[in-house]
Amino acid sequence: MHTPKDNQKRTLDRVLSKFGVGSRTEARSWIGAGRVTVNGKKVQTPDVWIDPEQDRIELDGHPLTARLQGFGRVDYSYTGRQGTQFSPLNPIYNVVPAYNLLGARIGVRTDTWEAALFGKNLLNAYAVNILEEASNLTPRAVVPLQPLTFGLELRYHF
Repeated sequence: MHTPKDNQKRTLDRVLSKFGVGSRTEARSWIGAGRVTVNGKKVQTPDVWIDPEQDRIELDGHPLTARLQGFGRVDYSYTGRQGTQFSPLNPIYNVVPAYNLLGARIGVRTDTWEAALFGKNLLNAYAVNILEEASNLTPRAVVPLQPLTFGLELRYHF
């Protein structure tokens, strides 16, 4: 058991609630009934500050650890067909075709860290996102979208 010095430390009732075993009210009643131990010692005060990463917490003799939370996200966007000039009769008028973009992210997190797999441009769409024309005599310059990309993202919360 520790005194609060950094972001990791929380009161025992909050830690039990964050672990997902019950509400803070339920945790306070378990602590008061002597059902909770920290590092092998019975604790009956819910306001004790502990470090869930360092201290060993048990409820009715069963060890508790931070629960993983899953998360996911899907991003979709559609960009319709566009023209580069106001009038199709303009000699430097070009059509920028429509395209779809799809991205996804799936991962797990605790209070202190998270890990996620992600994919960008999952449809592998090739489209123009910048079109430049210097004059009607020069060719256009095309900058494509980001290619199909996969990755892993790790975060640690201070």
